[in-house]
Formats: sequence, C-alpha cells, structure tokens
Amino acid sequence: RQFALKLVLNAISTGANILKGRVFGNTMVNLSLSNNKLYYRSASIVQEMASVSDGESLVALHRSIYRDQPLALEGASEKLVSEHIRAGKHQAMVVPLAILLASKRYREPGPENIGEAMAQLFESSSSSLRQVLQTCQAN
Repeated sequence: RQFALKLVLNAISTGANILKGRVFGNTMVNLSLSNNKLYYRSASIVQEMASVSDGESLVALHRSIYRDQPLALEGASEKLVSEHIRAGKHQAMVVPLAILLASKRYREPGPENIGEAMAQLFESSSSSLRQVLQTCQAN
C-alpha cells in the first residue's frame, strides 16, 4: 500500500518536473545544489550534456554558481565543495546555465557571455528551456 502510494507520488512529481522544463532527455537538469551528492551529480550532468571534460564541467559549474564574478571565481578549484554548495544553494538555474557556459558559444569567461547565457535561460519559457539546451548541444 505504501509502495503504491510512493509510485503514484513519484509519477506526479516526475510529470510536474517535465511540465516545468526541468527534465532534458532522461535527466533532471534543474536541480538544487543542496549537498555533496547533488554537487557532483550536477558536474556530471554538465560534463555529459555539454560533452566536456570533468575539469571543464567544474569550471562551468563554478562560473554558474558565482555568475562569473572574478573575485568569487578566484581560487574556486581550491575551495571546499561545501563553500560551492553554500554559494549555489539558492541560485536559480545553476545546472542549465553551467551547461550553456560549457558550450563553445559561452566558454570564454566574461560579463557579456554570462549575461547573454542568463538572458537566454531566464527569458525562456519552460518549454523553450529544452530548445535552449538542444541548441547548446548542437554547438
């Protein structure tokens, strides 16, 4: 009985996330960086979706978390994971933005690139989030 309820609630949750545009392919891409497991899962999603190395995916994830702020990004690779989680926990669209930032179009750090990538994500509707990410994968 409890198992059946869990299955029904999972189906409802999955459907809601698909309708909100949080799912791309078979992967939930718009997740919250609330713990170590989700931080590393986010990096893995960026690596897979943008077809980049592990190091490049972490750089893109950090750029997304800190929104390309030079002082915050300085020494990001030496910071503890818990510091990145604290900084990214309440940020919106961290993983989708990181996927865009890992793409060739936005790979160079700078306010123009992050501003354009953020505008592309935040101005899009749920359904066009998939289109944005598909475009990113094509480039």
